[in-house]
Amino acid sequence: MAIRPLDDISALRDEFFTSASDSVRSLFPLSNEQVSLELEDLTYAQRPITRSDERTALVNDQTLQWNLRGRLVLRDAATGKVLDRQVRTLASVPYLTDRATFIYRGNDYSGGNSLKLRPGVYTRWTASGMVEAPIHASGGHGMVVYLDPQSGEFKLRLQQSELKLYPLLSALGIDDAQLGQLWGPVI
Repeated sequence: MAIRPLDDISALRDEFFTSASDSVRSLFPLSNEQVSLELEDLTYAQRPITRSDERTALVNDQTLQWNLRGRLVLRDAATGKVLDRQVRTLASVPYLTDRATFIYRGNDYSGGNSLKLRPGVYTRWTASGMVEAPIHASGGHGMVVYLDPQSGEFKLRLQQSELKLYPLLSALGIDDAQLGQLWGPVI
């Protein structure tokens, strides 16, 4: 995959269509003891999509897509003789608009280039100079642990709640000796 600017929608669209056709191409040939099915001339039945097409699709609950078509060739496995040949639509690939959205059944969907952190703990300095450690959970709500510079206490921010960390850890069975080893005598 090539590195491209995030706002280069045309390159992203080309990459998307190329990836889809490569995926379909990788499925062939299919075969068993009697016949083999091969793919030839894989192309998109494409036409330029205009803003007017996008608006029409949104208003009329339509989907913007390019059909990926190919010639399927059925061959006898023993002789290699062509038994049948047909041009078929193999996939309907959604069209990425210039706004980086997909129009499906009259709805605009976006989601490309969403940057998300993997689950784990990430330490950072805030703009105010405070150190905090966001904890990103997989499938759940994240939280942030930070040292309050005013009170000198560790706190936990979970959604809209803010809790002191010491009573929470004590309730979980972590004794003062363990916390003293981790946090030091000053805190």
